[in-house]
Amino acid sequence: MDGRPHVPRSQRLRLCAARLVTLLCIGTAALASCQPFRADNTAVMAPSTDFADYDACVDRGGRWLIHAHRCKEPPAPP
Repeated sequence: MDGRPHVPRSQRLRLCAARLVTLLCIGTAALASCQPFRADNTAVMAPSTDFADYDACVDRGGRWLIHAHRCKEPPAPP
């Protein structure tokens, strides 16, 4: 023997499943903590809303500010 105690197969499977669940929970928490929020109403910002705002901004000739999640409008014509 190699000096390690014998662990039954069922217990090893339970430990493996527990480790997997722990990793999944940590991964879910990490992803949830990275989600952006709007400062005005603290609602979760949906990517589809962001894409729609981006498209409208570009259509108007503006420039989308990625980190601010808002549009920089083009200068007014003279």
